[in-house]
Amino acid sequence: MAADVSAISITENQCYYVGEDRVAEALKVSGELADGTSVNLRGDSEITYESSDETVFKFEGNKLSSTGKKGKSIIIVSYSGKKATIIMIRQD
Repeated sequence: MAADVSAISITENQCYYVGEDRVAEALKVSGELADGTSVNLRGDSEITYESSDETVFKFEGNKLSSTGKKGKSIIIVSYSGKKATIIMIRQD
């Protein structure tokens, strides 16, 4: 499947407020095939994950959670040479 994916995207709520920390959960990642068909990649073992500030948002395996600290983190997901990014924000 990896060779068939032409693009990937992340579909997530980007803001979390006081008392609404993100519980550890896999990101919603989708792939787009050359014919325009969308495929669910959530939890795929070939995906790699990065957080620019793990004191705000951190990964445990493929699951992302917020730590309760105020701030923002750039989240980068890679799959088969394709990358997608979002900014996750934890506000008061």
